[in-house]
Amino acid sequence: MYTIIMMGEIIVHIDGSPGKPKENHGYLCVYINNECILKRIYPKPTSNQAEFLALIKALEILQQRNIREFKLFSDSELLVNGMNGKYNIQHNNIKYLKNVAQDKLKDFFDYEIIWIGRKYNRAGYKLDHLNTSGKKPGRGRFMEKFHYKGDRRPEKTDWIPLKAFSGNKVF
Repeated sequence: MYTIIMMGEIIVHIDGSPGKPKENHGYLCVYINNECILKRIYPKPTSNQAEFLALIKALEILQQRNIREFKLFSDSELLVNGMNGKYNIQHNNIKYLKNVAQDKLKDFFDYEIIWIGRKYNRAGYKLDHLNTSGKKPGRGRFMEKFHYKGDRRPEKTDWIPLKAFSGNKVF
């Protein structure tokens, strides 16, 4: 399945991660076109909570930038099918996060939430790279060079905008 991308469209990739087992925090990553934003999540979330928190943060950023039309890509089947109404979410914490995201989506005119495979998710690749502490991820990952100093982790309260990809490659 291929998605046709029109010039000038806003493309968003999101992913959330509970982090390493001994860490007391998780991470979320939001790609808006070619800009990457990383944030630590306290306290440590579950995988699904981290995915929905990444969605909510992406919607907040889009609202701040007055962007009202976008395509959002995620590798979380629960998030995509839950937000598109195909799955009925039962867990109270996830249901609450879904309702927060749906309230934020009311401000947008035209949007699509689309499932993509893990190897095509730029945000997922970024979190894999972050969680392996600089080790190269396995074959089949979206291989690009990251241009920032020392593969350092985001600060506790900082948003770190990173220009990680060069060119206008969109999948």
